[in-house]
Amino acid sequence: MTGEDDWSDTPEAIAEWLKWYDSLEALIFTKEERAAWETARSDQKEFEKATFVQRAEKLRRMWD
Repeated sequence: MTGEDDWSDTPEAIAEWLKWYDSLEALIFTKEERAAWETARSDQKEFEKATFVQRAEKLRRMWD
C-alpha cells in the first residue's frame, strides 16, 4: 500500500492521474442493486446504533 508521501506531484504525474480519473465510468445501479444497497446501509446503521455503547466501553477500557 502506498501513502500520500509516495505520490508524485509533478505535472506529468498529475496529468496521468487526471487521465486515469477521467477514464472512470459512472457507477449506475439497477433498481434491485439500489434497493439491496439501501437495505445494507440501513442494516449497518442499525448495527452501529445497537452496538455503539458496547464498543465505546471496550475502547474506554483499552485506554484505562
